[in-house]
Amino acid sequence: MEPRILIIGRNLSVINILIDELEKFGRNVMGATDKPDIERLIQHHNPDLVVLGAGLSDKERDEMLVFLISVKANIKVQLIEKKEKSSPYDMVEFTNRKTVEWKVEQKLGKLIQK
Repeated sequence: MEPRILIIGRNLSVINILIDELEKFGRNVMGATDKPDIERLIQHHNPDLVVLGAGLSDKERDEMLVFLISVKANIKVQLIEKKEKSSPYDMVEFTNRKTVEWKVEQKLGKLIQK
């Protein structure tokens, strides 16, 4: 099962490219740049994983974390590491890695419950 992934970033055009690239890996991805859209996507699609892009300032990322928790207290948020020479491609690799980790956690949780 693929997790529902919400990508949050600064530029919707870049997010749409990232969505297209991640869908090539079979990922179930949606994206948003503003709080009303983010809240709507969380409420209607209940993402399993939220990825915050490196293009947001530290202040914006902190504010977004507070906002996300206010919308859904137990939401799982991953912050892509800020690097000196980041590119949108880093988000594809990061999101794929976090997706695999999510799948392993889900499988292990089911095995432990049995």
